[in-house]
This record gives sequence, C-alpha cells and structure tokens, in this order.
Amino acid sequence: MKRILLCLLCACCLSGCKSPAAYETMTDLYYIPEMPEPAQITLWLPETAAFSVLENQETGKLYLCDGYSVSVQTMAAGDLDATLRAATGYGQSQLHGIGWERDGIARYECAWASAGESGDQIGRTVVLDDGTYHYTVSIMGQADLAGALTETWAAITDSVALDIAR
Repeated sequence: MKRILLCLLCACCLSGCKSPAAYETMTDLYYIPEMPEPAQITLWLPETAAFSVLENQETGKLYLCDGYSVSVQTMAAGDLDATLRAATGYGQSQLHGIGWERDGIARYECAWASAGESGDQIGRTVVLDDGTYHYTVSIMGQADLAGALTETWAAITDSVALDIAR
C-alpha cells in the first residue's frame, strides 16, 4: 500500500513539470524608430555657379553652372541600386564605379553617358553612405564640353564630404 501511495504521490508531483506555453505579447502601439537628422553635404562649387536654382525637400538642390549642372540629393540608405537609378538613370550592374570606405563613410563614384535633348550628355556621380542616408552629388554636361571641364568636375567630386555634426 505504501508503494502505491508513493507512486501516486510521485506521479502527481511530476505531472506539474511541463513547461508553460510561450505567448507573444501584443500591443496596439507600434514602435517606429526615430531617424536621425541627415548630415549636411559640403562641396566646392566654382564662382560661376548660380545659386541653388531649384531646391526641394524631396528632390534636393540643383545648381546651374557654366555648361553643366550639379544636383545634390539626400535619400534613405539601404538600396544603392535604387539610389544610383534615381541619380543616374542606370542601375548598379550597368555602372562600373569605384567604391571605398573612410572614417565609417562608404563612398561610391561612377561616370556614365546618356542621350539628351541637346545632344549626348556625360555625367559623374558621388554617393556617400553613412548607414542611414545616401548623399548624392551628380554632375551632368554636354559630351563635347566634358574634356574641357574634367579638372573642374574632379575638383567638385573630390571636395564632396559630410558635415557630421548633427
């Protein structure tokens, strides 16, 4: 009789050892992480550059220079292909660019050619990626003038940087 009682007592004690069911906590509020403010793009423009001709929160700034234009845009990071398509009209697989990283900022540079209303166009783009935003500077001009503007364009693209103080 003692053995039967002992077995029943053990069975009762061991039956409560099952792990509890895990339930997901639900709430009606969704956490949306706060995006930091984008950094400011700094670049050198020649004295012949007109002040910002077009400025829009979504499209950025457009400067008209002597024989070419400079476009400055800030977009959400994450998809370099989409950023390049917005800046150049070509995807990453169609462009052969150079990329490197310095001080935690990734930099991608490329050049391309396209047809325009007034003839063939040559373009050059710089994309800076801080992990949160893509900062693009694109330069476009007539193909027949591009040779004479090579040094100016190189000075502009070399000067592109971010003012990290947010």
